[in-house]
Amino acid sequence: MKFGMRKPSLKKSFKARTTGKLKRRAKKAINPLYGKKGMGLINNPKKALYNKVYRKTTFGVSDLLKTKKRTSGRKKHAHHGKKAVTSARVTMMGQGKTYSLLTWKICGIVMRVLAVVVAIILGLPCLLAGIIPVLIVAIILTILFWKIGTAWIGKVAERESIILETAEAAEEKEELDGNEQD
Repeated sequence: MKFGMRKPSLKKSFKARTTGKLKRRAKKAINPLYGKKGMGLINNPKKALYNKVYRKTTFGVSDLLKTKKRTSGRKKHAHHGKKAVTSARVTMMGQGKTYSLLTWKICGIVMRVLAVVVAIILGLPCLLAGIIPVLIVAIILTILFWKIGTAWIGKVAERESIILETAEAAEEKEELDGNEQD
């Protein structure tokens, strides 16, 4: 494992930025999970852990040139997990990514389905075989996935009601303004 500064290579840097753009687009069109965060850990855990440690223990010339943003005394990920609404889209704070409410709802449903699958595939055989430690893990995962899914679906309903209330208030204001002008 390497520690410290990586040896700079213009050739490799250029190659990484230009090669494979079409190939990545094609793979992403076929597989919607391709290129998503965390998929490397699922596909090849050994390589993913090695790369994570490598990125933490080494730095490059480009890392030296980047300026760090000030956090004004707060923790680095103080907003992680909080969501803000902008019309019908939800933004993960600190991530810069925006997803539609439909995406959040679908993800919530997928998490609930995953909870049921874990309960059936992992929990039921362990219950029948009497493997208690794995059964406990299966129960914890099932509850966790179900709660996350329910929370996401609940947030979508909450955001939709906020959007509807805002739209209704705007309509009432327009009606009042129209009545005052008459």
